[in-house]
Amino acid sequence: MWLFLSTEIMFFAGLIGTYIVLRFGAPSWPLPHEVHLSEPIGAFNTFVLICSSVTVVLALEAARVNRVGQAKGWIAATLLLGCVFLGVKAYEYQAKFSHGIYPQKPHSLIYEKPDLAYASMVRQSLEAHQVRLARAENPSTDEQDQLAVTGTLLRHFARPAELTAAQSGNQQGQVVLNRLAAAIMPHGDQMPVQRKLLEQEKQKLEKRRDGLDTKLSPLRTQQKALQSRGPENVATEEQLSELNKKIA
Repeated sequence: MWLFLSTEIMFFAGLIGTYIVLRFGAPSWPLPHEVHLSEPIGAFNTFVLICSSVTVVLALEAARVNRVGQAKGWIAATLLLGCVFLGVKAYEYQAKFSHGIYPQKPHSLIYEKPDLAYASMVRQSLEAHQVRLARAENPSTDEQDQLAVTGTLLRHFARPAELTAAQSGNQQGQVVLNRLAAAIMPHGDQMPVQRKLLEQEKQKLEKRRDGLDTKLSPLRTQQKALQSRGPENVATEEQLSELNKKIA
């Protein structure tokens, strides 16, 4: 147990040390508008976590000297602190969800796809070779043939292969990769994946809109029926007000 705690201390010491170096090296980091969580709540949850570690150690020590009652009490305290910790984390996650922050695959996973990395490198090499051939002042017949073959490989092999490799990967990571590629070669055809993703997102939003229209249609019909009754009925006004809230 103490060995485990000591390894945890070394692990968090490295993380906290890195944070301190980065924090004092930046004029303002993080920016105020980038902080979506309450620091006091996070500090309280850290304190709860530390206390739960202490109660586990105390329960272990009590068990070693055959103090069964104390061991059970410390274990119960540990379980209670664990529930408090999870409750605070649920509150913090709810705050993240309200800001549109949801669990997802990190962008770094894109670099763990060797097929995608290989296809990207092949495409970049072919494009670089194509540029060198196109810039030749007096290209020979062989160089002209190489330029034609390179263009064919790019159109029918390299770019489709890269798109195929990207289909099952992290789509957000693909957007990041294509933006980076566009920054490196702004005049190249680097954005097919991003256009495809935008089209998919458009289709999803249109489907959601159609679903909302289907749900709103009976509500709007009911709204018109209540409005036609006139404002003299108090119950009708209350129903109409509640219906307007649902539609909004």
